[in-house]
Amino acid sequence: MHVSTPADDFIRIEDAIPALISKSDFAAVQQKRAANKKRSGSYAAKAVYLLSGRIFCGCCGSAMSGHRTMNKEREYAYYDCLKKDRIAADHCPQARLNRDYIDKWVLEVIKKEIFSPIAQKNISKLLVDEYDKYVQAIPSSASSLAGDKAMLERKLNNLYTLVEDGAADEFVIGRINKIKADLNAVKEKISRLNIMTEVPHISEKEIADTFAALNTHVFMKKDTESQKALVNLFIDKVIVENKKISLQLTTERILGLVGAEGRTRTGTWGNHA
Repeated sequence: MHVSTPADDFIRIEDAIPALISKSDFAAVQQKRAANKKRSGSYAAKAVYLLSGRIFCGCCGSAMSGHRTMNKEREYAYYDCLKKDRIAADHCPQARLNRDYIDKWVLEVIKKEIFSPIAQKNISKLLVDEYDKYVQAIPSSASSLAGDKAMLERKLNNLYTLVEDGAADEFVIGRINKIKADLNAVKEKISRLNIMTEVPHISEKEIADTFAALNTHVFMKKDTESQKALVNLFIDKVIVENKKISLQLTTERILGLVGAEGRTRTGTWGNHA
């Protein structure tokens, strides 16, 4: 390492220094190191937990989070109660939940409850109806918001006058900040209304086509990003207590995209191993 002599000019004396381990043991260790390196690389791959933030323990009420471990060259991913990690002495009886089973079960429920032909037809009609009602209500909503905006601006100007006259105190400053926040909120609502007036009418066929595309990505191509988006859109909460799974489906978020009120359905399905 520290000389410039060409390697061909080196004088090598095999076994001049006694070996600490045999050559066969050394070769075995090198093979093990190579295997561990490949294993650690696969273990470092990012794991996907579709129910993160949506799954809760029915025994103690705590959230459940995703974990994984390696067992005999096989990766095992699971959901576990967070209370076990935070409070070791207060042991929660909830067992670990196999991630693959739970995630697959939830997707099957969504497919049955949301992607069935009848469910798609009902949701499509509901979306169109709610969207039409929302669009029809825009002029009235815009008029009401314009009135609120004008009123808040008058109040704000009156308070600014007090400041200019030197009569402002902490209460007046607090009122100014509160009214400014309310005014910004009203302006944001007006901006959203203006955007909605520019959105073209949606048809039931367009919604059905969207469902078909989503069905392909989620259930045929098994795209994890699409699966995660689907869970976030339609799953409100999953509660597991021992072997009982309770799933709350919701259409509130998808209807919320057009400003409609949400509707939540709750169902309880059977046991799992």
